[in-house]
Amino acid sequence: MQESEPKPRPVIEKPTLSDVESYRTMQAQSWLDTYPNDEAGVSYDWVKAQTDSWLTPDALEHSRSKVDKILHDTKHQFLYVAKVADKSVGMVHTTSIEGNQRLEALYVAKDYHGTSLAQDLISRAFAHLDLTKPVVLEVLSYNDRAQSFYKKNGFKVQPDSDHFYKEIMPSIKMIRLGDIV
Repeated sequence: MQESEPKPRPVIEKPTLSDVESYRTMQAQSWLDTYPNDEAGVSYDWVKAQTDSWLTPDALEHSRSKVDKILHDTKHQFLYVAKVADKSVGMVHTTSIEGNQRLEALYVAKDYHGTSLAQDLISRAFAHLDLTKPVVLEVLSYNDRAQSFYKKNGFKVQPDSDHFYKEIMPSIKMIRLGDIV
């Protein structure tokens, strides 16, 4: 049996506006790889329509505008991308506004699952948050892989937090309580 080539180690850095299309494309593919679930009523076609809408010229320009604001608000927001050459293979975004800390997004390309990239990204995010205070995130209720990862990083399912994201995707909230100092 031939061993597979090791994956190149991504570089994790703040994005530039020219990175937006690459990381939105990676995020869209992550949705397509993860979120379709007929049992939950989330069809591939619905997910594809959502992600296609992110990649239009107007939507990408809107994303660049949002990223520009994030990059200029380092007091309240943190955004990093993981890249191999010029291709995004992961990203993480957090916010900390008026004491409310949220893990807004963490995505890793399927080819980089199991490589510790997600751990590297969340560790970067944690370095920018006040871990003595709670951090909240939302995750699809059927995304067992992500929930397991978040549990390993101290998050617990918040009771009675079931809701629908975009009125169709069954979701839950998870919380990482603050560390005792």
